[in-house]
Amino acid sequence: GRHIVLTPHVQATVAHGGRSGHGGPGSPSALARWRPPVLVLTAGDPYPAELSQAENSARMQSLCAELDASGIEHDPALGRSKDGSTSEISRALRGVTRAQALEIAARFGQLAVYDIDDTIRCVDVASGAVITMHGYELRDAAAGSDVLLGPTGWRG
Repeated sequence: GRHIVLTPHVQATVAHGGRSGHGGPGSPSALARWRPPVLVLTAGDPYPAELSQAENSARMQSLCAELDASGIEHDPALGRSKDGSTSEISRALRGVTRAQALEIAARFGQLAVYDIDDTIRCVDVASGAVITMHGYELRDAAAGSDVLLGPTGWRG
């Protein structure tokens, strides 16, 4: 019933990220499960297409089936813009290399993945180059919290 929330720092590039935050009183913290590195990718809206919710949902089901068949540990993730106006349903993968995540993302027509350890790195799928790098604050939130709500109505 607890979820992890990463909020990037405003600085464009930082050498080290930060991890802070804690669970609410009497509740197990989601932070206890935080085990970086985590690679985050989606199967929705392959560039430059903007697909319907049903098409994106089918693509995400295909991604999850591929991850399951490969034995890759994955959890739901929601990436969203700073102002909350856009969001992207994604999967957070553990136990894979950046190269493996880039290969999967390429098969689903994606431009970038997020590689998260002590920083959040946006990595270009085609070249493997780091596009941006940010530190972050780490906290947890209760299931159903407004901080987990994306503009599509999806709630973590």
